[in-house]
Amino acid sequence: MPSGWEALFGSVLQSVAGFAALWALYFRTGKALAVTDVANPQRLTAQNVSVIIPARNEAENLRQLLPSLRRDAGADFEVLVVDDHSTDATARVAAELGARVVWAGQRPAGWTGKSWACHVGAQSTTRDVLLFIDADTIQDPRSIEGLLPRLQVASLVSAAPYHLNPSWWEKLMGPFQILVLLGCAWDGGSRYAIGQFLMFRREVYEKLGGHEKVRETICEDLELAHLVREAQSRGELDHGVWSDLSGQVFKVRMYDSFAKFWSGWRRLMRLGLRRSTFWGGLAVYLAIANLSLGFNPGEAHAAIWALAFGGWLAVFGIQRRWGDFSLLGVLAFPATLLLFVVLTMVAIFDQILRRDFVWRGRSYSWQVR
Repeated sequence: MPSGWEALFGSVLQSVAGFAALWALYFRTGKALAVTDVANPQRLTAQNVSVIIPARNEAENLRQLLPSLRRDAGADFEVLVVDDHSTDATARVAAELGARVVWAGQRPAGWTGKSWACHVGAQSTTRDVLLFIDADTIQDPRSIEGLLPRLQVASLVSAAPYHLNPSWWEKLMGPFQILVLLGCAWDGGSRYAIGQFLMFRREVYEKLGGHEKVRETICEDLELAHLVREAQSRGELDHGVWSDLSGQVFKVRMYDSFAKFWSGWRRLMRLGLRRSTFWGGLAVYLAIANLSLGFNPGEAHAAIWALAFGGWLAVFGIQRRWGDFSLLGVLAFPATLLLFVVLTMVAIFDQILRRDFVWRGRSYSWQVR
């Protein structure tokens, strides 16, 4: 049975570590598009870039995305929309807005829909840089060009989105999003990659095996990042993954209803757990310990209160960078923390019970990674 001082020391130690994890993420997210320290001897420009957009019934989203790619008069990206058997006006809208439309064709057995569409897009262009983005994003050509020099020091460049949150419940999800990303960003973001923004040099993409190498997975972004890390560890690649966590590269509204939020995160949690690490999980645990007053608010010491206040300051700073989140998220934290825990547990049980799932109107086996 630990003494009072021993218990206090343990609580303070947890709170200090959680405080450090949150502030490390805060400073990491402050590294925006500052790439002046990266040389660009090959002078990569928009003319070197093919933007590949897998699209399945995305007509309305493309009306926002495609004009955003042309907002800068100097941008000269090649824009490919891969129509993945859409039943709406996806192809017509894409063509009207200036994109080159590519038909995905018959998907071979063993491929997920998105990976096949990305593969078709990559095979349909010869440009040196491949940028895979999602149709529900809003991009900034200046940000894309600003990140091109990073390809000199990274094999894969990704970025965290700025969340557009028009609904009240979305505005309260800042702490939830931070806990999710903290588990990926503990080692500087080299375990973070999101399919909404994946940039490769073509030679690196082909060396990895491209989307064909991850054809059976739903979380192709995490698997591609894993392939990069593995190839780097074997000495096959000079560089790993670099992620811009500033929230300044592109914007997105991921889910327009809570039902879609639940379904989407249930799938992402389930598949993401397979790529989770001990250290990432520990960082999340310690952050929760800090923000929740050492799990014992009723008997928290003044030092723990002070550390929690500092942790929440970091959270407020991070969520301002990542989206239109409300400061009221601190009041909703017990609920969002419970949501985080419940989603994680449901994802674990989904895997244990071998439940199949539906994504983008297609059914997938529980065995899909």
